[in-house]
Amino acid sequence: MSTLSRTVLEGAYTRLHDRAEQVRSEVPRLTPYDVLKRTEATQGSFAWGWAAPSEIGEVINSFNAWALQLHVWRLWNDVLQSYPSEDDHWEISSHFIEPVAYFCMMQPASLSERLAISAEFALHQANLYVFDGEKDELDEDKKKPGDYLKKKERIQQLQRLGSRWPRFDAFFEAHKDLNGRIYRERTKNFRNLSAHAFPPRLQFGYLHRVKREVVNPDVSGGRSVSYTMLEIPPLDFHDMQVANLEEYQKGLVAIDRFLSLIDGLCDAINARNEERQKKNAAD
Repeated sequence: MSTLSRTVLEGAYTRLHDRAEQVRSEVPRLTPYDVLKRTEATQGSFAWGWAAPSEIGEVINSFNAWALQLHVWRLWNDVLQSYPSEDDHWEISSHFIEPVAYFCMMQPASLSERLAISAEFALHQANLYVFDGEKDELDEDKKKPGDYLKKKERIQQLQRLGSRWPRFDAFFEAHKDLNGRIYRERTKNFRNLSAHAFPPRLQFGYLHRVKREVVNPDVSGGRSVSYTMLEIPPLDFHDMQVANLEEYQKGLVAIDRFLSLIDGLCDAINARNEERQKKNAAD
């Protein structure tokens, strides 16, 4: 690293801390761990005690990490605007902003999956513990080893598992809002393309791709092939941070309702334990 680059980066980091002091009160709201402690104290099945608190803790941990990094992203965007030089923009972006932005852009889809998996597990274990005659069966049991439920199948199973719980519908509606079509379009499907193809670049540089299509096929087997030259512009740091913050706000609603659902499951498990204790005492 050149002396000039080091000077720029050290100065940028100083500006970041100065800016952080100015907007300290604007950090996105973090999620408390109260329900996690209650889940740990709830005596359900062995599987519940082993995994439910851990999974819920990881959901909260990752969500709070998103909140903090989202705020850091906002701070770096502010710092970037204070530098007029494009060369400085490249240095600051590549060292500080792009890794944070990339992490945040992954979180809406990740939160959606974590909430669905954790809710599915907790609901299934609570159903087995609370309701007499409940069978330990899940839709994936019918799959071949190594095969997994598709997203639509998993959502259907989640609805079935939650159908008897009064707090489930509110959670499910909030969960459906996460990583929705509008956000995916606004971010040019960045998350999926990052995992499976080539995503748009962030802030700098155009991506060149070719779209190949078969056009005008006929019954005789004749066809022609069309090639479209694409020049995909980069995603703007500011626009993406704003869009990501909006998803985080949706995430707040979803995780609050998720934790409310878990609280309701704890109520039912504890009530079941009291019922069994009274029955045993009477016997």
